[in-house]
Amino acid sequence: MIIIMNGKNVFKILIGFSQGSASDILANIISPEISKIFGQEVIIQSYLGGNGINAMQALNFTDSIENTILMATLGSHVFGRVFSKERVFITPYFGKPIAKIASCPLVILASTKLKIQSIHELILYASNKNKSIQFGSSAIGGTPHLAGLIFCKKAGINMIHRDYVHTNELYKDLVDGNLDITFNNIMSALPLIKTRKVVPIAITSLIRHPLIPTIPTVVECGINDYAIENWLGFCVNNNVSEIRKKLLKKMIEVVLSSASVQNQLKLNGMSPFLQFDSSFEQTINLEMNYWSNFLHAFG
Repeated sequence: MIIIMNGKNVFKILIGFSQGSASDILANIISPEISKIFGQEVIIQSYLGGNGINAMQALNFTDSIENTILMATLGSHVFGRVFSKERVFITPYFGKPIAKIASCPLVILASTKLKIQSIHELILYASNKNKSIQFGSSAIGGTPHLAGLIFCKKAGINMIHRDYVHTNELYKDLVDGNLDITFNNIMSALPLIKTRKVVPIAITSLIRHPLIPTIPTVVECGINDYAIENWLGFCVNNNVSEIRKKLLKKMIEVVLSSASVQNQLKLNGMSPFLQFDSSFEQTINLEMNYWSNFLHAFG
C-alpha cells in the first residue's frame, strides 16, 4: 500500500539533537517505513544547539509545512520550556503536538577507568573531597542534564557538568576515560554495555528493563523518589491544515503498527506509546506543571 501524502516527494523529520541521541535513533527507525508505505523520500535534518530551540525555529520557517514534522522530547518540550524564557517557547513557536509515540529510560553509565560498579561506590567516590567527577550530556537543560543534577541533589554529592554538542563525542570520551559519568538514553547505551566498554550502574525508570535485567533502578540503590523516563513524539507547524494533520496521524499509526518498527523499538529498549492531539498536549502540560513545581521546591 502506497499513499502519496501530496504532490511533493520529500518528507522531513526535524530533530534538535545529534547522531546517537534518542531523537536520531527513533527517526532512523521509522523513516524507512514512512518511505516504504507512503512512497516518499524521507530526510532527517538535525538542527543542533539550544536544547531543541533551533529545530523548533526551523519548523516555524520551513517552506514545506505539510511535509515536515518535528521530533519533540521531554527535554526539549518540557524541561526546555520550564527553564527558558526565549520567545521560541511561546505557544506559536512551540509547534502543535499531534502524537506521542514512545518512551525510554536513561541508563547511568560509568567509565571503566573510574573503577566503580554501583551507585553506592559512585557516591562514596564523589564524597571524597580530594576527587572530582565529571558527568556529561549533549544539551544544557535536556533530560540527561537534569537527570544528573537531580541525582546529585538527592544523593548529596557534587559532579561537574560537561556539555557536548555531539553524543558520539561524549561516548568516545567516556570510553577513553576522559569523562567519568553520563546519564543517557538506553538505545545508544546498549551497544556499549554489550561490548563492556562502559559500566552500567543504574537505570532511571521505576522498574528494571528487560534488556538489562541485572541493572538496578536508582530507587533500588537507595535514592528515593527518583524516576525519569524520556518520551518522544511529533509536533507540526501551527498552520498545518486539519486534513493534513489527520493524514499525518494516520501515517504515524500505520508506521508504529509495522512489525519491523515494533521489533526495532523493542531491540533498542523503547516502549511504543501512542497518544494523540489533546491527550498529548495534556501530558506535556501536566509534565510542565510537575517539573516546574518539583524543580522550584528542589532549589
